[in-house]
Amino acid sequence: MKRLLMATCLLLSSSPAYGEWVTVDTIAQATVYAEDPSNIHRQGNRVKMWALFDFKTKRRLHGGPWVLSHKNKYEYDCAEKRQRLLANRWFSGPMGSGKIVNRLDDEQPWTPVLPEGPEHSLWTTACTKP
Repeated sequence: MKRLLMATCLLLSSSPAYGEWVTVDTIAQATVYAEDPSNIHRQGNRVKMWALFDFKTKRRLHGGPWVLSHKNKYEYDCAEKRQRLLANRWFSGPMGSGKIVNRLDDEQPWTPVLPEGPEHSLWTTACTKP
């Protein structure tokens, strides 16, 4: 009985932590998630938040390795309705699992948030006060 209980606990603890993501948009090739709102870092009109793009099928990253998902860390300026990419991780598995096959850790310049689509959905999630 103890072995069965331990095996069950191991199986449950090894599954991906999908509960930390909230669906914010669906596009033809991916479902877009924002991190759990309780983990979002807010400071004045600025918000830092991770986003997850989970692809429906494998895709090649710039002709290189196959990926199924990627995470972007964004900073949003809610007052100016703009965003910038702070970090990026590309994963071999779904929902940010598997190996990290590529990464970017260079702050990108500010860009305006588009009026619709995943970028707007993420900005709305980040900038809506809880």
